[in-house]
Amino acid sequence: MVSLGEVPTPPEDTVIAVLYTKEAREYAFSISRQFRDAGFRTEINLLDRGIGAQMKHAAKKAHYAVLAGEREMAGGTVTLRNLTTGNQNECGVAEAIRGVSQEWQ
Repeated sequence: MVSLGEVPTPPEDTVIAVLYTKEAREYAFSISRQFRDAGFRTEINLLDRGIGAQMKHAAKKAHYAVLAGEREMAGGTVTLRNLTTGNQNECGVAEAIRGVSQEWQ
């Protein structure tokens, strides 16, 4: 978990969309909470839509997508995707939070 003060506060308009497969729902809620605790606004799917539909929605509203599937859940990681550049990286949650925060310094 990221301690208060370790990560600069992002601008208020930074939105993180947490996308997940049905099997990783609880893991996704945990990830969302960690991003919120670090000061980010997050959105999470509550409608049981597939990843494709979640990504389409995220592309309209969010700056980043955090993907949580079975593979990420098993490894304790996430796939962080910058929705502006399309770049993505699989990393731990704390590393993803730092990565997003550093882009706003």
